[in-house]
Amino acid sequence: MTELLVKNACVIDPLRSINAETMDIAIRDGRIVEEVSGAAEVIDVHGMLTMPGGVDSHTHICGTKVNFGRYMSPEDMRAGRTPRRGPLHATSGYSVPTTYGNSYRYSVMGYTTLLEGAMAPLEARHTHEEFIYTPLQDTMANTLFDGNWGIMEAIRDGDTKRVAAIIAWTLRAVKGFGVKLTNPGGTEAWQWGKNVSCIRDPVPYFEVTPAEIIRKVIEANELLHLPHSVHLHANNLGTPGNYTCTLGSMGLVPDLNKKRQTLYATHVQFHAYGGSGWPDFCSKSEPIANFVNMRPQIVMDMGQVMFGRTTTMTADGPMEFNLYRLHHEKWSNHDVELETGSGIIPVIYRRKNLVNSIMWAIGLELALLTESPWQCLLTTDNPNGAPFV
Repeated sequence: MTELLVKNACVIDPLRSINAETMDIAIRDGRIVEEVSGAAEVIDVHGMLTMPGGVDSHTHICGTKVNFGRYMSPEDMRAGRTPRRGPLHATSGYSVPTTYGNSYRYSVMGYTTLLEGAMAPLEARHTHEEFIYTPLQDTMANTLFDGNWGIMEAIRDGDTKRVAAIIAWTLRAVKGFGVKLTNPGGTEAWQWGKNVSCIRDPVPYFEVTPAEIIRKVIEANELLHLPHSVHLHANNLGTPGNYTCTLGSMGLVPDLNKKRQTLYATHVQFHAYGGSGWPDFCSKSEPIANFVNMRPQIVMDMGQVMFGRTTTMTADGPMEFNLYRLHHEKWSNHDVELETGSGIIPVIYRRKNLVNSIMWAIGLELALLTESPWQCLLTTDNPNGAPFV
């Protein structure tokens, strides 16, 4: 039995309505208890904040695409270097640090749980190996199903139970936490040199639409009673006027249970754009926030953009190619057979760029316009909008 007494803690705990109250915290075997014995170790934390550990619900820290980002940008790896100090390993990297660098920097910011946003099943082993070398946080991974051939064939046949069976078997085999859909159908279309423009376009060969993929996978997720809802990276990311596609995707969420979250919409800042092109590009955060306010079963994260250099990485291969055509930076494209793909490109978000400035504002608008703070989570979609620091 191990006991610990944290004295004079300035406690902030929103769930229990504790707002900066000074108190002692008794801990026995890793759990908070009413009191401990006189033999307990005492730590005086006077003048420090004590609060629940942070959770980054959408980050990219481990896996093959993260490693692609590391070795395609040696200039990034030369930044953020720290020497070995006692038990702390040496680190390097700014937007895509080493695993130890990620872990130490998250700890400094108070984060204790990290959810890797996209893990391809065929590349799961490497992701879990890097989890082992992220020592200070609990880690888990969402598993990609957006271009899974078995899933799309089952959806084409109208067999929701088969969809659920494939998801259940795959999650167990690769030790995945939840289901991720990235540009549903679009990355598979990219293997044919195409994309889907929105949720009603058919995927080549399979003749299913993103709308059918989204709805059936959500139904399968609920049929399995999985602990977390489907993470959806909606179609048409980063395109002016894409907010209509985002609203259409959110409207597909089955009204199965208003008391349970059934959709997690990722980095919605990138999906809240109005206008017909870059000259009239504008924010459409308000209609999206209003829609989320009416749907308690939907949660989103901001995907906040910050100014400076970063590395974008996503399973949305065609989007990254479009970004390459805009920035003419280094570009990597990757295909995972029968499952999904990815793309990587370094970018710089500039304060003096009107589009980048509007993107920065959209993320803040989404947070401010969402009535329930539990429905809009703080993320940078690390490192896509910015490094998490």
